[in-house]
Amino acid sequence: FNVIALEGSDDVRANFVTHTKSLLNVYISGIGHGAYHLYTGNWGDHILEINHYDAQEVESKSIHFLSCQTGRDLGPDAVSNGAHSYAGYTENFTLIWDDGTTPAVDEFELFARADSTYDIEMANGATAQQAYDATIQAFDAAIAEVPNTVAATWLAWDREHLALHGDVSTTIKPYRAIKICFPMPFLMEDALVSAGELGDMPG
Repeated sequence: FNVIALEGSDDVRANFVTHTKSLLNVYISGIGHGAYHLYTGNWGDHILEINHYDAQEVESKSIHFLSCQTGRDLGPDAVSNGAHSYAGYTENFTLIWDDGTTPAVDEFELFARADSTYDIEMANGATAQQAYDATIQAFDAAIAEVPNTVAATWLAWDREHLALHGDVSTTIKPYRAIKICFPMPFLMEDALVSAGELGDMPG
């Protein structure tokens, strides 16, 4: 995979659109603030908002946002506009920092590890449903590490509000084949993509 990371001042809608409209980009993952209709970036920049984006930005993509509330309305909206799948939280994603309650465990890491399971599973070739199931299991395992604690309560809350929308058989693949319809010299990737038809590599 070629990972494109938009961080800090680069995490704004203009940059997001530039990359997501490329047919070579098939997976979108983000950590940011959200609302039912909106996912935000640097200083609240509106990255993806219902009724304020081009369907081409999400078409044929798989999406996973660690943010509050986006899984309720924005997720289904993205799927209705062509996204293959969307995983996100229907209410506030709530976590706690390490408070020393359980000295052998960093509570914050429990939340981070559980949610990131989805990205790791998708990158390893799992279907969206398999990635979702593994993430639920990761939350369960995290809860078992800190039973009867505040951390366990909020881990359970996040687990119960993780939603998966779209085609649960969706996978992402590290290689794409480009079928060119006529002979042409090698050009930049985007030019090749616009001239051909993308398909998954066999095997």
